[in-house]
Parts: sequence; structure tokens; C-alpha cells
Amino acid sequence: MHKNITKLRIQTYLCSIISGVLIILCAAHSSFADPFSRWNSYWGDLHCHAKFSADSNCEGFQITPEQFFINARLNHLDFAALTEHDAIMGIDDLTPHWERIKRAAINSSGPLFVGIAGFEWSNNNGALNATGIDWLYKHRVVLFPHSYGGPLFQSYKPQYATTHGFLEAIKNHAPEAVVDNAHPYADFRNLYDVTSSWDYSLEDAGLKSFIYVTEICRSFNPRGESPDPFFNFEKSINKALSSISSGGKLFIKPGFIGVSDVPHDGHPGNNCLTCLYADELTDRGIFDALRKKRSYATSGPRMIIKFWAVSPNLTEHIMGEEFQVNPAEIVTFSWEIITSSFPEHAISEIDIISNDSVIWKEIFPLPNNRDNGSYSVTILSDDYFYLRIIQTNGHAGWSSPIYISTHTSVPVLSKLIIPVIVLSITMVIAFFLYLLYLLRFN
Repeated sequence: MHKNITKLRIQTYLCSIISGVLIILCAAHSSFADPFSRWNSYWGDLHCHAKFSADSNCEGFQITPEQFFINARLNHLDFAALTEHDAIMGIDDLTPHWERIKRAAINSSGPLFVGIAGFEWSNNNGALNATGIDWLYKHRVVLFPHSYGGPLFQSYKPQYATTHGFLEAIKNHAPEAVVDNAHPYADFRNLYDVTSSWDYSLEDAGLKSFIYVTEICRSFNPRGESPDPFFNFEKSINKALSSISSGGKLFIKPGFIGVSDVPHDGHPGNNCLTCLYADELTDRGIFDALRKKRSYATSGPRMIIKFWAVSPNLTEHIMGEEFQVNPAEIVTFSWEIITSSFPEHAISEIDIISNDSVIWKEIFPLPNNRDNGSYSVTILSDDYFYLRIIQTNGHAGWSSPIYISTHTSVPVLSKLIIPVIVLSITMVIAFFLYLLYLLRFN
């Protein structure tokens, strides 16, 4: 009798252990199936203007910084950045208003909203030509966390008048800042000509890493009425992500964001939007997501986009990340898309874009509001991949790219980590089942 009770207790313990292991395996599988489950999604606008920019004044808008952040909350944004020009055509200095902008951003922040202070480095050096101004250095938007208390780095000052000088100041005085590659559109010529807009010394000085994101959408108009003259964003973005250095290496590897910028009416969130995957809606959480490039852009709809890759060693990498593989290894890309239930927001097309080309496309004869799938690619050289979603009404969404580089020295052990773990757990379960069998029949 005592022996039977002991066996029963051992069997109960073994069943509990096996159940626990199975629960852990199920939880691990659930996490593996959705690598975004650890974060929340937050919506915002990261390039906006109010009354302290010439654009706003010329257009007759006089929205104060305080009202700007109120407007952001009224538009149901989770975060917004006020990014006035560092100078008005190189004449009027933003410095007297900077403290007010920072104070308004901090005062507007709370459990349900994060206000961000920044500015647009607006170097307008250039010359008139047949197509307008041939910009030399172009514009950068700088976003500062609440803890930043330092100076501005205005482009009209000689030490900050070049991309190199400006980013050098960011590196030395505001390394916590996030730099956005502003409106990289076709009308701004020479944007990605390394002899002008880009400077190879940026790479040598370790400065290019501060350019975390680039705009891929601004004041979207899907029907084409009164088109934004800067609207040729995706062609330019592809150019930005092409092999523009002689070694075939990507010069910058940014995440994608959507912004309004225009009209300069002080009402953020009325055009393109940015969605960030962050662990919390705080200043720290938002900036961590920006630096990790856990972002995607839309032309306005608040669709859900999840895009990730599974490497040959079964490691998951979400959009914005970079990883390495051996040449000719296979990487599988997966996605989950959810749009609004309104018919005009249904998905009509999904594309995977790599190296300026659509490498995979799905057209929906009967548009629907949800899709998930996967596609495998053999990686032959350094490349990038991003997902584009088009709705029936013409609006669109773009994931941040996943960057993949190739090399020939991947340690064999690193490729075996996950298979070894799975095999070990399987052997432990088999061992306990064998013990249970012995107790059952002995």
C-alpha cells in the first residue's frame, strides 16, 4: 500500500514537471510566432512646425508651442515633435524660443502622451538652376529627449554649416539625440551624390550612426489632386538605400517614418504618420524605439504592420534590425497586416521590396482587411528588404527595412544553439516519460 502511494506521488510530480515543460514550450512558441508581442504600438508625428518657422508665418498660421501639443492630443496621437527651423532663412535665430518649446514639450507629457522638442537643421546653401535650388547639404530633423539641456547647432553658424560639422556637434554634445533624414525627395537634387550631400568622412568619424531614421512619406495625396512637389519619396528612398559607395556597401541604414511637415499649420497627425513599437509610452520608451528603428510609416491610416525575418539559425529579426548570414543561405520573411474594417481601407496589394525592385507581390482580387504570410529568399550579397502595403483607396504603409549582410565566417556553434536547446528539452521530456513508464509497469 505504501509503495503504491509513493509511486502515485512520483507519477504526480512527473506529470507536473512535464506539464510545466510543455507550458514553457507553448509560451516560447507563442513568442516565436509573434516577435512583436513584447511591445506596444504608439502613433505620432515627428516633423512639424508652428509659429516660429517662416513657413508657418508665410502661410498665416500662428499656433503656439503650447497649442501645438494640445492639437496633437486632440488628434489622438501618442507622441509628437515640434521641430521648428533652426533659423528663418538664416536670419532669425530660434534660440530665444528654444526654452519655451522644450518647456511646452515636457509640460504636455504624461501617462498618455509624450511631447518632443527638436529643430530642423535647415542649411539652405545652394545655387539656383533650371529646376530651382540645387541643395548641397539638405535638411535634418533633430529630436531631443527631455533630459537634453544643451545648445542648438544652427546651420548658419560656420562650425555647424556642413553635415560633418553638424553631426560632429551631435556626437560631442547630444549623443542621445535622434537625427531624421528630412524630406529626401526628387526635387532636392544631389541628395545622395556622395560628392556633395554625403561626405565619406562621416563614416570615418563614426557620425553616420546618428542618422537613425529617414522620412518615406509626407503630406500624402493618393488621388493626385494638387500633388505635393516633394512627393517622389519612395524612388528617392530606394536611391538612399542603394549601394552608393564604391564598395557596394549601404552608406546609411535608417528606419522609416511618416511625417506631416506641411501644411505648416500646427496640427500634427493630419498627413503621414509614424508607428513605433515601444515597451512604454514615455520619453525613454519612444527614443529607445527610434534608436532601434522599430518603426513603420503610413500615409495616414492606422494599420498594423508586423514584418520580420527568420535567419538560418532560426533567430528572429524584426524590421529595423540588421544581421549576417553566409552567402547562398535562405532567409524567410514573415508578416502580419491588419487594416480598418472599412471597405476602402482593405488591402489590395502587398509588396516586398529589395534593392530598388519588387521581388514579391500579391494582388488581392477580393480585398480584405487582414493578411499574414511568408516568403523565403536566398541571400547572395548585402541587401535590404521592406514591406509595402497598398489599400484600395490608394493609401499605403511601409515597414522599416531589414538589413542583411553576408560573410563567410559564421560560427557553426551559433547556428546550432536553437536546435541544441530544442533537442535537449525533447530528451528531458523523453527521460521523464521513460521513468513514468518504469513506475507504471514495475
